Amino acid sequence: MLSSARQQVLIVSIAALVLLANLGSATLFDEDEPKNAACGAEMFARGDWIVPTFNHELRTDKPVLLYWLMLSSYHVLGVNELAARLPSALLAIGTVLMVYHLGRLLYRPQVGFWAAIILATSLMFDVVGRASTPDSTLIFFITAGALAYVRGVAGSAGWLSIADGDATLGATAGLSSSVAKEPARHFDPRWRRYLPRSIGWWIAMYALLGLAVLTKGPVGVVLPIGVLATFLLVMAREPRAETGCASNPPGWRSRVRAVCWTVADCLRPSHVVKVLWALRPMTGMAVVALVALPWYLAVGLETDGQWLAGFLGKHNVNRFLQPLEGHRGTIFYHPAVVHVTFFPWSMLLLLTLVTWWRRVHQRDAIHASDLFVACWAATYFVFFSLCRTKLPNYVLPAYPALALLTGVFLDCWIARPREVSRKLVALALGTYVCVGIGLVVVLPIVAYILLPGETLLCLIGLIPLVGGALAWRFAMQERITRAVHTLMVMGVVFAVALFSVAAVRVARHQTSAGFATVAREQVGPAADWVTLNHFEPGLVFYSGNQVRHFDSLDAFEQQVAQSRNPVLLVRDKDLDQVRARLPGGFRELARQRRFLRRHDLVLLARPDNLARASRTGNRQSR
Repeated sequence: MLSSARQQVLIVSIAALVLLANLGSATLFDEDEPKNAACGAEMFARGDWIVPTFNHELRTDKPVLLYWLMLSSYHVLGVNELAARLPSALLAIGTVLMVYHLGRLLYRPQVGFWAAIILATSLMFDVVGRASTPDSTLIFFITAGALAYVRGVAGSAGWLSIADGDATLGATAGLSSSVAKEPARHFDPRWRRYLPRSIGWWIAMYALLGLAVLTKGPVGVVLPIGVLATFLLVMAREPRAETGCASNPPGWRSRVRAVCWTVADCLRPSHVVKVLWALRPMTGMAVVALVALPWYLAVGLETDGQWLAGFLGKHNVNRFLQPLEGHRGTIFYHPAVVHVTFFPWSMLLLLTLVTWWRRVHQRDAIHASDLFVACWAATYFVFFSLCRTKLPNYVLPAYPALALLTGVFLDCWIARPREVSRKLVALALGTYVCVGIGLVVVLPIVAYILLPGETLLCLIGLIPLVGGALAWRFAMQERITRAVHTLMVMGVVFAVALFSVAAVRVARHQTSAGFATVAREQVGPAADWVTLNHFEPGLVFYSGNQVRHFDSLDAFEQQVAQSRNPVLLVRDKDLDQVRARLPGGFRELARQRRFLRRHDLVLLARPDNLARASRTGNRQSR
């Protein structure tokens, strides 16, 4: 087994390989990446660290911390793709390292090692870790807050050392699945051991959550505190007397009654008040306000309250109450989507959940470490399942918890392989083979239709196919350690191939950067961009200009007539209408198939503007 220092070096090296390789080679992917990157670029150009704007209009989608990180990066590297994405990648690497330390403190170093590699190679975590979006920043500060809490509870020795008596694992007060005849009447006093022991850790935790509020708003503090409150409420349940035995477990009616009584016990108003007060709300509000409130006040004053109304109203309250921008889904949306977004570890996550269910069914004790991680994941999934607007990235702050749960499963599988069903293992590992075959078959068809010339992308499917087959063989031979190592190598190779090679090739088919380059060379940098029935945020970033977009041909025609140096971007099916309505004639500069669509986009400019740009270029060259 590697030493802790070597484990950390290996973890950081793998995370850096996955998250930094070819980071700036791909153009920004529409929609969110160029919106955030262009917002930071506009603030950088103005020297403004307060008011976020996109396309020269107030942007109320997210708070300012990501833009501050981009501004710092732009000052060092210039305004480009690498500088826009680098803060997310570096913070993602930091999150992976913190997950290792969470696993070390909650369980043991090997659990942290498995969990860190799992997180570093999970699909959606890598997507946001290599993107100029605020998700990686939010995950970093929420995970850092969780680490400050865990570290403050037990110190450097870890949670497994704080149980009383002869117990070798965390306390299990009130955590067995025994059935009670009536709700508990008072708290189990042992729950207070799971509060940080010094005010310094409370301040550190709330300061980190304050930075999360600067990243994505109130959700940065409300849900992490919800996790802690849920955990402490369950830990505070009074230990219950057993009413059944292993050979004669209670029936389903008794289990339903037990669940109802447990929930009623946890949510008793007096208990809820005690737990919430124990979380030091006054300290929390003071620290979070000290960190986040100055900017919120400043942007409110600078925009006469418009930013606060747009962000807190539309992008917080309205998103929860009603689906925005067509992002709707059922209550099962996030549990279903995680099977894709947590790939390639989603199959093992299913085994993890099955193992948990068996432990509860057999009335095994659930230790405090397990419960904390489970509350972390469950709180996010329940909250965003109730939210009317659904997006895959909403539950990403729970991915460190999912990685820890899966890491615990791998550690137990290696230590006690006979406790895990061979049939379920064979099914899970066989799924990798099926996914690999599916990618080999489907990707050439998708490439032929939407990405001409990229048929070789299907070779990526060989990675899960071969890796899953080898892991299945080792598992059936009960060489579990070899099987786990094979899965780890497969995850790393798959992530590197997908994001460092395939994503770069796919990005070449985007249109914004190419059109902006043609317009800059043939028309000049001071072009007036006007689009009809089409808008790509990437145009704003790559052109460096405001892009006016219209869905009405009349409004489009009026804007073109008012522009001194218009550059038009229209769909090929609208081209005849545009030529018929616009006087003076426009020359076609470039034509390219729209990214992942079946129609072309056409770039147009007036011939006299082209001639003027050519004369200007000749004078400058002399």
